[in-house]
Amino acid sequence: MALSGLEFLRRHIEAVWDVRVPPLAPSDNDLLPGPAAPPWSLHLSHLASGAVVRCWGWTVPQEARSALLARAEEALERPASETVGPGITREVILRREAAPRLSPVEAARRARPFTVHGAATLRASRIAARLEPATAPQCGVVVGDEVVALAHSSRRTAFACELGVETVPHARRSGYALAATVLWTEAVLADGLLPFYSAHLENAASLALAHAAGFRELARAAYIPGESE
Repeated sequence: MALSGLEFLRRHIEAVWDVRVPPLAPSDNDLLPGPAAPPWSLHLSHLASGAVVRCWGWTVPQEARSALLARAEEALERPASETVGPGITREVILRREAAPRLSPVEAARRARPFTVHGAATLRASRIAARLEPATAPQCGVVVGDEVVALAHSSRRTAFACELGVETVPHARRSGYALAATVLWTEAVLADGLLPFYSAHLENAASLALAHAAGFRELARAAYIPGESE
């Protein structure tokens, strides 16, 4: 499913925040009325292509926008190692654009897909509790009878799934998360859906995993609540 950067960003925002977004323009964009309002008043995205997209909540008055925009722009200008003001979150939005470092064939040797029935014997695992129908597809690595790494859909819509990945502390740095992520991505694509990956700008480990799994940066974003929130 080939989408432009702007359309991919639109679908990402809709999937993550459960809001209605009009076709995006590289300028100001007002959210469409819908059943849910986002927890932010401004979502600012700097796309790798150079486009800048500003998405505004329903009730942000024009006179408040310049101050909010200045805060969000300042946050994105700071290095990932620096802290930003309270209420501002920075993230990197990524999409699959390259071959993963671990091939799907090799990933399938280390990880496996789960079904609701197949996961029943794994419920004692600390992270197996995430194996629910709403988080499908789920792919993980099992050592003994413990799920030591799990990639699942933290958000799922009719057109996309966003990755949620977790590894138990004693099994980290073993390549398990990469195998589970590659297998999850292939399962999402096989279902005809878009795999989404996003991580906080400060989360170097998650961004390294994304790169190894073939995801590349689409945009850097900052979202910020209104002054009254």
